Amino acid sequence: MPSFLQIDGIWRTEIVRDPAVITAYARSRQLLEEEATNADTLAPTGDADKDMRAKKRCVKNQTILIFLMVAC
Repeated sequence: MPSFLQIDGIWRTEIVRDPAVITAYARSRQLLEEEATNADTLAPTGDADKDMRAKKRCVKNQTILIFLMVAC
């Protein structure tokens, strides 16, 4: 997996082969994509961890909406 970094103003390419680094990167990308997903379009996926995170996001969004409705 190539990785790009800038050292002293010069862009360099680094090949990452460490499975732990690749897994951590993939996990962080997955979380970013999940956060960007509209909460209204969420549906059960069969992946317990992913479904739990989606449920937490829905509950959090509902709490924010209720707070905003009460504040108005």
